[in-house]
Amino acid sequence: MLKKLSLLIASVFVLNGAFAQEPVSKKGIPILPHKGDWGIGFDAVPIIKYAGNLFHSSDNNSDLSINYPLSITARYLHRDNVAYRMTLMVDYMSIKTDTLVPKQGSTNTNEQVADETVENSATEMLGFGIQYWIGKSRVRGYYGGEFQLSANTAKTKYNFGNPLGAQNPVNSRTIEMKQGSTFGFGVRGFLGVEVYVAPRISVSAEYGFSPLRISSTSANEVKTESWDGSEVKTETKSTKGKITTIASKTDSNNGSVSLLFYFAR
Repeated sequence: MLKKLSLLIASVFVLNGAFAQEPVSKKGIPILPHKGDWGIGFDAVPIIKYAGNLFHSSDNNSDLSINYPLSITARYLHRDNVAYRMTLMVDYMSIKTDTLVPKQGSTNTNEQVADETVENSATEMLGFGIQYWIGKSRVRGYYGGEFQLSANTAKTKYNFGNPLGAQNPVNSRTIEMKQGSTFGFGVRGFLGVEVYVAPRISVSAEYGFSPLRISSTSANEVKTESWDGSEVKTETKSTKGKITTIASKTDSNNGSVSLLFYFAR
């Protein structure tokens, strides 16, 4: 009886060890990253959308572009199932629009000049945190937390084809609008799933919750110019005062699906 019990216990340990073994490729290469490895990832949604559109002849598949925030993440494995991570998100935009208008003072009624509008905006977010993995299979859950810093600026400039003067005596027109710069910080918890599609290559998606986010926005500024009958005068004034915001929110990491590559130490 004791012998049979010993064999049963030994069998349980053997089976448990077999199921607990980490996955390897057909060539025996470990699938999962380990302590000391580095990982870098980026948003794979543009690639996924492009590949999916290949099956729809009505879609335009000639352009593989990114028209929303670019997110990059880096990870360092402090232990096999624990990593320090850094996330960088950037979103820059510049739009130039020309509008043709009649040239003031011209004897040619068909002569035109361009009024130019230039819109610029920039958003940056930097996050530092720690991540814990659950499980040792190709599909692993993970969770953790991070501290985030963010900044946002926006400005619109107007360049007119017709300068102010006796032939164009405009009382007042806006030549620049500068939105107040916003700086913020907050904490964020996250929960996600990571699927290893090849040795040290994975795809992950996550969901987050920020219980506290504080941001401060400086006053707006509007710059105008006017003709007083003899010269052009400019004036700058604020249209909105400083704003402080305290909030909490959930997110889907900008809807991103990260493609990650891990490099062995």
